[in-house]
Formats: sequence, structure tokens, C-alpha cells
Amino acid sequence: NIPCDTVILAIGEKVGSDFIKKHGIEISKYGTVEADKLTMKTNNPKIYAGGDIVSGPSNATAAMGAGKKAAESIDFDLMGEKRFSKLFKKFDYQNIAPQNPEGGKMKKIDELAVARRKKNFNEIILGLSKANASAEVIRCLRCDVRGGQ
Repeated sequence: NIPCDTVILAIGEKVGSDFIKKHGIEISKYGTVEADKLTMKTNNPKIYAGGDIVSGPSNATAAMGAGKKAAESIDFDLMGEKRFSKLFKKFDYQNIAPQNPEGGKMKKIDELAVARRKKNFNEIILGLSKANASAEVIRCLRCDVRGGQ
């Protein structure tokens, strides 16, 4: 348990503005909360914000990233030192694709035969077989690496 005064749940629906108004938090011309992009601090030094309330409609990954930034900033403000990175395992990231990637080419997703699709609402996309799913798990997914860089 982490003691706190207020927790605001955001599930991508309408943002409640009573809390925002009560605490004098700055609002952008788009109706979102103004927060520092690196620390997620608002103009109220005790309030941090992230997710849809800051960015507008987005995805869960962006909201989680904002939450991590806010957590790091809160930890620094409370402890007076940068120690947040110590919580995470270090890894060596290189912008180099493996010389001999495993798994081969992308596997084809199984589909229902055309003859079996007629006059019903059966699922057409059946997914990967167990063997193909296993091959996909080990396949090189370094799509971020571009040749010649």
C-alpha cells in the first residue's frame, strides 16, 4: 500500500473538472491539463498528471509511460536523489540486427477455408497453430533497425 490523499482513475471517458478547478490546475486551450512533458508536474507542486487528461485520447502504453515519468519525478522530489533507474534491470540496446536471426520468415495466420465460410458467422481468422506461434516467439522482431544506419 502507498499512502496518498487522492487517486484519480482514468479510463478514457470524460474528465471530471471539479478537482482540477478546485486546485487551480492550468488547462490548455484543448481542455487538457497542462503538465511538464518530462516530469508530469502541473502548476500545483503537489499534483502530477498523465494519460488522457494531459494528452487527450491516446492509448494505454502512452498513459503507462506518463505514469512512469511521474513516478520517477515523485520519487526524486521525495528522496532528493535520482534513484529510480536502480529499480530496473539494465540491458544493452544496440541498433544492430542479429547476423543470423532465428525463427525465419513471418508465419501465415490460419484462416477458415472459403467453402466453410458460406451461410454462417464462423470466425474466419483462426490465429496461429502452436508450431507457428512458437516460431513467431523466437523470430527476430528488430523492425526498428534500418539497413545502412
